[in-house]
Amino acid sequence: MQRPAVCQFHSADAAVRRKNVEQAKAWIDLAHDTGAWGVKVRPNGFPPGISREETIANIGNCLRDLGEYGQGRGVEVWLEVHGRDTQNPPVCAAIMKTANHPQVGLCWNSNPTDVVNGSIRESFDLLKPWIRNCHITELTNPAYPYRELFQLLRASGYERYTLMEVAESKEPERFMRYYRALWRELTRP
Repeated sequence: MQRPAVCQFHSADAAVRRKNVEQAKAWIDLAHDTGAWGVKVRPNGFPPGISREETIANIGNCLRDLGEYGQGRGVEVWLEVHGRDTQNPPVCAAIMKTANHPQVGLCWNSNPTDVVNGSIRESFDLLKPWIRNCHITELTNPAYPYRELFQLLRASGYERYTLMEVAESKEPERFMRYYRALWRELTRP
């Protein structure tokens, strides 16, 4: 059976949410079988016809269900800080408080909405208890304070990977060497 690569839980339709939960459980099983630490899922906005509060509750409840399932398999569930309006850190914090499960965390996504007055500290501090994974994008983007992100990750005790989300390069090996050098510079204490 072909499964979608992304599972999302913001739908107003309970059957759609349930289908996504079942698909995510299959990904958790695969993660367990391959030794992966976790699976990434995401919200993708607030659908019309349902309140923000109910959407947050729906997402959080689906995550709790998946956290319980993943706990028995040693697999975490990471909610990507993603989606129109759902990517806002206070919304993700509310979702995590609803989920309230030790196996459920966040994938920091390096979004423009993280930045408040040139800094991500406020957003990072709000979400820090749940950060289990981290996406980084174009490290040369002057609008995003990557050096501050890496300092905050280090200070929080984060010892996991940062996952690169960038456009394809026609010279992948050269690009990776460049990206690695820049990453090392920005993560330097």
